[in-house]
Amino acid sequence: MIWTLNEWFYSAYLTDTGLMIVGPSGAQLVPQGSGSDQVMFRVFRNGAKIASYTLGDLIRDPDSLTRTVSHRIWGQTRGFTRRGHLRIRTAEGRNFIIHRKTGSLRRR
Repeated sequence: MIWTLNEWFYSAYLTDTGLMIVGPSGAQLVPQGSGSDQVMFRVFRNGAKIASYTLGDLIRDPDSLTRTVSHRIWGQTRGFTRRGHLRIRTAEGRNFIIHRKTGSLRRR
């Protein structure tokens, strides 16, 4: 099935199972003042959103993140594992994956 999304994404990752994972628009930065409800990742299957994950899902204490002039550093995506899951590492040193089939967020 071919599908489209009428949005522009700064970072998007396509799994070998057809899931599209959209990352944060500021790469490893979030605007200062972002709360734990700030959406960080969205997962789509066939053009429909099946999951979204917030800063609070990834970070224990958003106020502890290193500040820049205008943003805070939350972490970064680290590419795909050998099994095809998207790897995420937070500034707190926590590791996660977004599962390549289900789109679920799992702590590593």
